[in-house]
Amino acid sequence: MSPHLFSRKLAAVWGNIIGKPGEFPLQSRIYHSVCIAVLAVIIYNIPFSIVVGLYWFALVATILTPLYYYLYVLSRYKNRTNLSRSIQLVLSYALFVVNYLANSGIDGSGMLSFAIFYFLTIVTTPQKQHFFWTVLILITIFGTVYFEYQYPEMVQNTYATKKDRFIDIGSTLAVSFVLTLLGLSYIITNYTIEKNRALQKANDLKTLNDQKNKLISIISHDYNAPIRNIRNYLKIWREQSMNEEIRDLLEKELTSVTTNTQNLLLNLLSWSRNNMDKTDVHILPVAVIDTLSDTLNVYTEIANDKSITLTHTVGKDVIVLADFDLLEIVLRNLVSNAIKFTPEGGSVAIGAEESGDQWEIYVTDSGIGISPDKEYLLFHHNFPPSYGTKREKGTGIGLTICYEFVQSMNGVISFTRGDTLTKFSVKLPKAP
Repeated sequence: MSPHLFSRKLAAVWGNIIGKPGEFPLQSRIYHSVCIAVLAVIIYNIPFSIVVGLYWFALVATILTPLYYYLYVLSRYKNRTNLSRSIQLVLSYALFVVNYLANSGIDGSGMLSFAIFYFLTIVTTPQKQHFFWTVLILITIFGTVYFEYQYPEMVQNTYATKKDRFIDIGSTLAVSFVLTLLGLSYIITNYTIEKNRALQKANDLKTLNDQKNKLISIISHDYNAPIRNIRNYLKIWREQSMNEEIRDLLEKELTSVTTNTQNLLLNLLSWSRNNMDKTDVHILPVAVIDTLSDTLNVYTEIANDKSITLTHTVGKDVIVLADFDLLEIVLRNLVSNAIKFTPEGGSVAIGAEESGDQWEIYVTDSGIGISPDKEYLLFHHNFPPSYGTKREKGTGIGLTICYEFVQSMNGVISFTRGDTLTKFSVKLPKAP
């Protein structure tokens, strides 16, 4: 097993032991880590105390082992962190006082134990309790030292030899360093994770806010213009007498404006839902010609009004793994843009080609193309709105929708500009 894989599995096991970020807040996870660390120290002290002759301490550690394990279970699996933490702090506080007085006082390891106890207390308790515990521990430390100074006979010297004292203090110091290092490393690592998560949420909120502002701007400006045009056409139709030629012209203009307005509305709804509500994507085998049916019915008439030849060569055998609704929106936008930016007398063609284990669905046109200095903005939110060959107003979000929807279907969208044709391609996996 590679070191990287081993570390990942170890991290997963540790995550199950202390709880996952979405399951417990950071402070609770730190408390669970402390419980495990303290439990390990208590278990370690059982054989160590026997070796140095502290039999009473070994007995106490043996009794405390199941108790501290229960405190861990109470918090980790019964979600009673506050109760578990309160019991653990009061019990640990009392034990450290007893340990100080019963284990050689200031000449023993009790003072070092108080230092690590304070550190663990600060990292596991809410900030509003820090002042209380700091004052209490300081009073206890100076109080026990003063008590030992006044009544030295009340403090037992438990070390049989100088060697035992050095071993006890040295091991306590080593354990304190290890616990401090592990505690600080864990806090710093998780602080970084939480900070990055907060920054990501802030960026997401900013993106949503920008999208909301753009949506409002489009609705208030770009959507108002075609509605006003429709109203003006209907007013002329109602109030003025006109011959058949003018009536036919108005009918064509109304059809074109209404279709573009409907397409704009559908784009706005699709874009806002995808970015704010996260559209569910249902990947199924889809016949591409079926997704083109409504688009061809609507845009053939619009293309004819601009004397544009609209053709397709997509066969029934072109079946891809995609979301039907999303693919329909993508192809409608590509066809709409192609017609919008192709001058009268031009051509728009829809086709499909096999590309390995994918189908490449493409839309080509003989239109005005895209300015080279704007190509890098394609498929981005900040692509500027533009006007078609008959002053049809665009919003700049159509290609963004195409890009996002194609990505969500595990596909790739691309753009190429030739000498006479502009080509947008969508590659999607073949259906088995």
